[in-house]
Amino acid sequence: MLSIMASLSLHNPNNLSTGTRQLQESPAVAGSVVRENSLLAAKAAERDWSAITAGMANGDAECFQVFHDAIFDLMFREARRLLGRDEHTCLDIVQDALLKTIRTIRPMDSLGQLQQWTRVVVRTTALDWLRKKQRRRESLADPAAEPAAGPDAESATIEQARMAWIEEQLRETAPEIRQLLSLRYRMGWTLQKIAGHFGLKPGAVDGRIRRAVEELKKQARLESSEL
Repeated sequence: MLSIMASLSLHNPNNLSTGTRQLQESPAVAGSVVRENSLLAAKAAERDWSAITAGMANGDAECFQVFHDAIFDLMFREARRLLGRDEHTCLDIVQDALLKTIRTIRPMDSLGQLQQWTRVVVRTTALDWLRKKQRRRESLADPAAEPAAGPDAESATIEQARMAWIEEQLRETAPEIRQLLSLRYRMGWTLQKIAGHFGLKPGAVDGRIRRAVEELKKQARLESSEL
């Protein structure tokens, strides 16, 4: 564990991979970088991720380095997508997520499974960062001051991250259930209207929606407990 943590250079912008930095600094080489990254991605997919993640769980620094090289760009993009903030802030989030990864990694069978789990780690870390910042600002606020009207930027970003997670889960949901949820919660349709649209009874529609929502809640609790 100590050897892995020693390999992390905290708050260092140079942790950006060569591909990411080249795309930022020289658009002219973007095409070649994309091709190079495609080859690296193909090579990464061929690795024995079960052995690598098992090695990480046992504190193997070399396995962690392999993970870092393959996943860092994904983690940075996810942090940037969720927060939309400057590079330094997103790197802080990624570093915290890497430390959390060291503590909680478990053997996984494939790169895809590892990538999905890593996105959850980054998302949870970003939400924790936003909540801490919000609490810190509230603790410094004048108690007599009038509360600001409407949600602030942090609250809006937290909600955006939650919606991103929901959207990701819905993409894996059966199309008919996804449509029911969309009509109910996006379009604001009543149970009666949805039932008439599909030729169902309102009670049947309500039951399907309730089960889908409970499944989403169950998945959220499961992902939180794994971190």
